[in-house]
Amino acid sequence: MTTATSTAPPMTDAQRRLIFGLCRRLGIDDDARRAMAARHNRRREATLTALDKRGARAMIDELIAKSNTRVRNIYRRLTHAQRHKIEALAREAGLRPEGRLNGFIGKFTCGRKRNVDELGFSEAVALIEALKKIAARGGLADRENV
Repeated sequence: MTTATSTAPPMTDAQRRLIFGLCRRLGIDDDARRAMAARHNRRREATLTALDKRGARAMIDELIAKSNTRVRNIYRRLTHAQRHKIEALAREAGLRPEGRLNGFIGKFTCGRKRNVDELGFSEAVALIEALKKIAARGGLADRENV
């Protein structure tokens, strides 16, 4: 008999540090933090190590709402406006097929990200600036015609 294991990726170290920092800033003690982790954990375990990325993101969102402060752009996801801007600039730069844009993102982020959905706010800003420069130079040559 096999048991089902969670295939969701575990939370990142940056998420863990952010959770501890926000809890410290808000004066949340260990017991309250564990109770909050249990609410956001699919298995309802009262420990941060059992949180996956989605649960950690939900917990961070709750802590940010409680703290009423801005968090650095490391955590923020890209906006819909940024997504549309990236897609428009990619077309202008000659990265029309989705695969070419994803390949460019992989090279641009040194393999850490594979598509637009994985980009953070700051990474999206940097990608937009890079695509603007490529588009200003006339775009990428179409490799099929070279």
